Amino acid sequence: MNPGPKTQSMRSPFRSEPFLYPLQPVPTPITGHHWWLAGAVISLVQALYFLPGYRLSGDDVMFFSAALHGWDAVFDFSYMVAAHQGRIGGFIIVPLNSFGALYSEYAWFRAAVIAFDFGTLALFAAWVNALLRNSFGGLLFIFLAAFHALDFMHLSPSAFPLQNTLPFALIFGARLLILAKARAPLRAGAHLLTGVSMLSSEYAFLVGSAVLACEYLMFFRDTEFRSGILKVLRASRFWADVVIVVVVFTVYVGWRLAHPSSYEGNQLGIYSASAFLKTWSMHAFGLLGLPLYKPKPSSLTDVFAMLLVGALVTRCLLQADRLRLGRLGWQLGIVGLTLALFIALPASATARNQQVCAAYILDCIFLDSRAAYFFAILGSVSVLLSVLNLLRPRWRVTTICVVGVLSCLSIAHNSRSFSKMSEVDAVWKAAASAACDTLDMAEPSTFLDPKGLVRMHPEGADKRFYPSRDEFWG
Repeated sequence: MNPGPKTQSMRSPFRSEPFLYPLQPVPTPITGHHWWLAGAVISLVQALYFLPGYRLSGDDVMFFSAALHGWDAVFDFSYMVAAHQGRIGGFIIVPLNSFGALYSEYAWFRAAVIAFDFGTLALFAAWVNALLRNSFGGLLFIFLAAFHALDFMHLSPSAFPLQNTLPFALIFGARLLILAKARAPLRAGAHLLTGVSMLSSEYAFLVGSAVLACEYLMFFRDTEFRSGILKVLRASRFWADVVIVVVVFTVYVGWRLAHPSSYEGNQLGIYSASAFLKTWSMHAFGLLGLPLYKPKPSSLTDVFAMLLVGALVTRCLLQADRLRLGRLGWQLGIVGLTLALFIALPASATARNQQVCAAYILDCIFLDSRAAYFFAILGSVSVLLSVLNLLRPRWRVTTICVVGVLSCLSIAHNSRSFSKMSEVDAVWKAAASAACDTLDMAEPSTFLDPKGLVRMHPEGADKRFYPSRDEFWG
């Protein structure tokens, strides 16, 4: 009997191969459009707290100092990072960071970067939606936006405004195009864009690898392993993804072998087993607990923002009873939490970061914490929904209310950071104003930044990029 032509929904974007993933959509009786709207409202509330934050780390000041010397100096600095740290992505990341540090003093630029950062969260949620083919992404976006922590710990977009936003957004957008079965030229461009973005930094490579791993793990959730393997091996998409990972990894390792790193921050080592475990767990999941650290609303506006976000999170989570993930909730939870640990592993396995974490808890939250955040939230929300399905109604409502309170504390924490960042912003504005006048200052740092609010690296060998505090302000 002729089974008839295949439906369009089951066709692969690669010729006539069966569509690899997902095989079956997860049924849900709701569209989740109102969840996306709630996520947008929460993003707007959060974005207002992010506005005064820029040049918050010593690295940001270093990149800004390089940019002030002109783009030839930025290129020299890019080569220095690529050669001395064994990071070929330095040729991409250093110009991005220098550009971001230079222009972040303009409010319009910060607003654009912040909007792009929250848009990256939405892109990740949309990718999850496309992967599962249901409305779960809308609920995920609410949590991604509500628990988006603001702090001084090298966290984008207030520090490194483009490093952990642009490459991630390009990866998520490229995979969305591939999942959407775009035309061949767009698919080829999406694969190329994925590879270039992954090459920009270790964090982007790990995030891109985690995205690919999640896609293929989800494919095997409802198919027999042996037949699934055969389908995967026959798919051109799989081999395109293999080529991306192999080429990027080979280029990175080849450059690293040709230019061994002299930077302790990317040299593997174990300071102690306990320090490693503490660093690993904090790098992977520390952002989820950061709102519990000294939350402090400072005005009635903050209280209103807390109540609004808490109400939206609680209301949407109560409606999530109609989003039935079933066994997939536990599977997605395990995958998400495991991939968050995977992303945080390399930076955690360095003796330098472990020594920092051994002395300070908050300094354990680092660049890779923002990279791991996507999958940490994905795993946490999936486990939360699965647990809620097991609870009795009274305990379910209590648990949801607790989560709503935690989202309120997230806003309160960002409010506290907002106040601290406003003080740093005032220093930068005073410096910009002083630069327009002719002033005779023996110790400009005492005049401009007497409290030392702007963080800087200790004075180093290269005076262009590691100046003393007085040299920099002068």
